[in-house]
Amino acid sequence: MENTAQKPKTTSAIVVSTNLWKSFETGDKYTPVLKDITLNIGAGEFVILFGPSGCGKSTFLNTIMGLEHPDKGNIRFMGMDIWNLNSDDRAVIRKSNVGIIYQQQNWLKSLNVLENVALIGSLLGYDKERAEALALEKLKIVEMTHRAQYRPYELSSGEQQRISLARSLMSNPSIIVADEPTGNLDVKNGLKVMNILKELAKGGKTILMVTHNPEYFEFADRVLFMLDGRIRKDVKVTKENVGELKRRIIEDIEVFIDEAENGKKEAPIKAPNPVMYQEELPKGKAKFSQILESMKFVTVFTFSMFLLLLLYVPAYILEKLFFRKKNLSERASSLIIKIFNKLEGKKKGIQASINSWDLGAISLSHLMEKKSRTLITVLGVGVGIGFITFLLSLGYGLENLVVGEIAEIEEMRQVSVNPVVGSEVILDEERYSLISTMQGVDDVHPLINVATTVFYEESQTDVVAYGVEPDYITVSRESIIEGDNFDNSKKEIVIGLGTLDILNIDAKSIVGKKLGLEFIPTDKEKEVVSQEDAVAGAFEDRVEYTVVGVVANASSPIIFFPIKEATELGISSYSEVLVELNENVDMLSTRRDIEALGMETTSVMDTVSQVENFFRYLRIGLAVLGAIAFLIAVLGMVNTLTVSLMERTREVGLLKSIGMRSEEVSKLFITESMLIAFFGGVSGVLLGMLFGFVISLIISGFSMSNGGSYLTISIVPLYLIVGILFISVLIGFVTGLYPSKRAVRMSPLDALRYE
Repeated sequence: MENTAQKPKTTSAIVVSTNLWKSFETGDKYTPVLKDITLNIGAGEFVILFGPSGCGKSTFLNTIMGLEHPDKGNIRFMGMDIWNLNSDDRAVIRKSNVGIIYQQQNWLKSLNVLENVALIGSLLGYDKERAEALALEKLKIVEMTHRAQYRPYELSSGEQQRISLARSLMSNPSIIVADEPTGNLDVKNGLKVMNILKELAKGGKTILMVTHNPEYFEFADRVLFMLDGRIRKDVKVTKENVGELKRRIIEDIEVFIDEAENGKKEAPIKAPNPVMYQEELPKGKAKFSQILESMKFVTVFTFSMFLLLLLYVPAYILEKLFFRKKNLSERASSLIIKIFNKLEGKKKGIQASINSWDLGAISLSHLMEKKSRTLITVLGVGVGIGFITFLLSLGYGLENLVVGEIAEIEEMRQVSVNPVVGSEVILDEERYSLISTMQGVDDVHPLINVATTVFYEESQTDVVAYGVEPDYITVSRESIIEGDNFDNSKKEIVIGLGTLDILNIDAKSIVGKKLGLEFIPTDKEKEVVSQEDAVAGAFEDRVEYTVVGVVANASSPIIFFPIKEATELGISSYSEVLVELNENVDMLSTRRDIEALGMETTSVMDTVSQVENFFRYLRIGLAVLGAIAFLIAVLGMVNTLTVSLMERTREVGLLKSIGMRSEEVSKLFITESMLIAFFGGVSGVLLGMLFGFVISLIISGFSMSNGGSYLTISIVPLYLIVGILFISVLIGFVTGLYPSKRAVRMSPLDALRYE
């Protein structure tokens, strides 16, 4: 038979290989698989690559598709030297111009038939609606639209092969590369696939197919016969010679292939030294730029997930319960996607790519494929975050409770002025006047304390009596629980619960009763008068006062009486002045002015600051404890993602081979990690709030049973919820970096061969 090593039927070449060599390491030596292959494949040709197993057919296909790096020679695809490009550029060429059909079918198991086919459209930058519409068109060509909602692995080999063919047509490719597409099919299904390929070739598609079946020669324009890594014969197929081709091959294929033009064996060719090729990945961005982009991605993702909870979930519930025909969830979903895409911004560069939302949908579908494992992982993260949320909510709740008990808003503008302990400077009338006339001072309330002995019937006790104006009790927020305030012009007093407890008197029965008081005054200008001298001297007579009110102060035994009576005892200085400031004055500045007079100042704000500092450190400590629990959950998440990567190794190979770029592969796994972290964060916040509510109920039950009020000891501020979810997603991002980098560095072919 004549060897027709002629030029293709068209002058434009889709694939040109020149002096192509490829070796593989086997044991301690290298075995050449491709040997000096020079070949042109023209546009619109149907070319069959035929030869025995192991002769290098699949390796040749992988080399011209940019999946297997040659040791020597080059490949030009549509005029481009593909091995001078990086892996992402070659991936873009494959997804845009090459349709791939494998003998062993590879699918994304979590996606149905329509979604698997539409994936190519998504990689090309189409929105979901357009990609799925195009996928239905391609499924119609192969007569598989009725299987659109099935999972590919639920179908027969023949049906899967036709779906694979539909997927290969999604990009309207220049060439379809089919590696034994009928190898696992029966005769009927095999012929269906071949007829479709033939029609595509007639429509102008270039077909390069590997097969072991000579019966398919009649579909081809050329047959390339391969043996021992070389193209031995390049035969143009005609109606006249196809029968003879089949007969000669069936009789003795090796004799047929080994025949040279002059009946001589071809001389052996020396192989070049093999090249250990390291896959060239695209160069990464500058560190700072990469960090900014990552933070933007995390922020946009978190915000979009918030919208999902706030818009989509309520819309879905309303739709199911009340508005079945309103498509509320679909509208909400469409709005969220538009907002997400707007926030994410358009990708720079001329090549379209799959958007992050669609990558998220793929990641979510995989998580839902493994519901039990995903639920356990999410709950593990949720328990860790819930523990953190619960502990922090206790910190905020207790702080709010304590600070609320310490001061009301009016008290925040009050300053207590006292003489410095051990100082000779006294708080006399002159300093009192200076303080009362300072800018920003609304009012001043003086106080004189006097050591006093209280007598009632057979009981007596030593207390501190405070000489004050009646409004001091109101301003200092002493709560009168029985009776009323005293009259400054009468012998009336208000007594504290602490004093009544010592005297063993009931609060209700004491109002209207008289108490005998003996004052033991102290003057800053004189020595302290001893109790014995006072009793024996000028103040030995008891003064009777009528109790007109009882205050709730039980912390110490106290009595309030008119300040004018304290001055009549000969006390020439004040023990304390309570200063009220207006809202516009700077408290710190006013306190400094007062302290310049030799006084010391205190405010409830000092206590509040101390409490806040205490709880700030307490929250840090609680957060550390919670972080330990969360770290354990994160380790579980890392384990889940690593197992997931191993399970999806073949899927990674498929995604890379059909054109997914490194950044997209990385985002796919990072998004999966972030989804786990976000839903773990949501469940954790809900668990933490639930635990806090339960604890508040229990403690409030004890409080209310003893006459108290409801106590909210667990508070979760909105900013804390947002912060926890953002940090959760950020940790999910970081956690996903390791499996994503492993996925990026995988060789597509090694991944496809993984078992």
